[in-house]
Amino acid sequence: MDITIASDTTGQIVALGELSSPYEMPRFTRLSTSGGEQWYSGTLRGGYLQFGAIAPLGDGRLLVLGAQPSTTSRNYYAGLVLSDGTLATSSYSGVWRNIPFDTGDIPTLSVATSQPDGKVLFAGTNLTATGPRMVVVRFDTDGDFDRSFSGDGMADIDVSSLGYLDSVASVEVQADGRIVVLAEGDDASGNALYVARFNSDGTPDNSFSSDAVVTTGLPGNLPVYANIVRQLPDGKILVAGSSFSAPNDLVVTLRFTANGQLDTSYDGDGIASLSLPGYNEFILTGAGMQSDGRVVVSGTYFQGASQGGIVARVSTTGALDTTFGSSGIRTIGFGSGVLLNSSSLQVDSLDRLYFVGDLGASGLGATDSYGPSFDEDTNIVVARLTSAGDFDSSFDNDGRIGVDLGADLIEIPSSSVLNTDGRLWITGAQHDLTTAATNGLVVRVGGPAFVPVSPSRIMDTRDGTGGIT
Repeated sequence: MDITIASDTTGQIVALGELSSPYEMPRFTRLSTSGGEQWYSGTLRGGYLQFGAIAPLGDGRLLVLGAQPSTTSRNYYAGLVLSDGTLATSSYSGVWRNIPFDTGDIPTLSVATSQPDGKVLFAGTNLTATGPRMVVVRFDTDGDFDRSFSGDGMADIDVSSLGYLDSVASVEVQADGRIVVLAEGDDASGNALYVARFNSDGTPDNSFSSDAVVTTGLPGNLPVYANIVRQLPDGKILVAGSSFSAPNDLVVTLRFTANGQLDTSYDGDGIASLSLPGYNEFILTGAGMQSDGRVVVSGTYFQGASQGGIVARVSTTGALDTTFGSSGIRTIGFGSGVLLNSSSLQVDSLDRLYFVGDLGASGLGATDSYGPSFDEDTNIVVARLTSAGDFDSSFDNDGRIGVDLGADLIEIPSSSVLNTDGRLWITGAQHDLTTAATNGLVVRVGGPAFVPVSPSRIMDTRDGTGGIT
């Protein structure tokens, strides 16, 4: 499940949640020597709700998206939540508003961002009867579909002729209002990245390529996995992701010109790959860009039986930036606990980095009926690094904090956002081992809020409690 979270200058928050079926949460995706995938999965029994991609509206309101799977489709709904956490029924017809995909479609809205005018974009994939499509849905600042966007608020690009579309990883609004979407999948040659661009009105931007989509593989047909797309100050487009070439996992960056061509002034062919010395196995789950255009990536490293968090910085030329951390890399640990999963990375206005993950106090050995990858007391953890990659001692003395909401509770973060007031918001899921209830989870450093699964409708809300500092 690809999840993201976003905010704008108003500081308002909106969340995207998805009910997964058959209720499994992928933990890590590792690349084998043959380029295949290995999933480290733990299963949460019963109904499962996880919050992820969020975007702001205004006046303290929240727009929440949820998904309800059936045997043939996945139905998405939007719910308007007021600043006090209550659902707004007066402005909507009932509590939930359906996002009208066609019968039989299988959509997955996975990432979000906000435009400068406060409108909200959600992007993802849609598997239709005629093939896969990239889809963008735009909402007005009042939480309704923006009818000026492709006529009904929903725009898509048919990519069925290009190959298999796996997932959308990132969406970016350019300075001129055009929308860039990054996805991964497979074309006739193997693994590929898809970069699509929409005009501001939702029509495909055929100036980007004849079909508005640029398809790029890596030299040697190496596997490639997408993380982030960003527009650089000069209008060029930078993509970051990962790959594998035995025996090393790789950080990969690609730079495109404004019209969608690989920029050959960037490492000779527009594509730069680098290994992380001393850490040949890692999974990237987060990425961001500092104000000078340098990319930072984060994830989990594996060394034999041990694992931990890792953050690295790529220079503007595509090389490992050795001025960051220790020779370009900062590893992150949290005492005696074992980091089970890294989830996201945020960059603030001072170029400081927020690493978010989850930590099991007694490590990976715990196994119970809820799956072997979950510890019986798994907590959310946050580390803050300076712009140079050192632990920020002004952040809880050692640059690290833990969010523990109680015993026998599994808290799994999926995404995060830095609000304009500097507070960090984290979305995810919480499973109670005592009651077997699984709740969508939203945590702000300062207080959590929960949205539990309700058997009578997709989601319900109640106020959360807790003393997170």
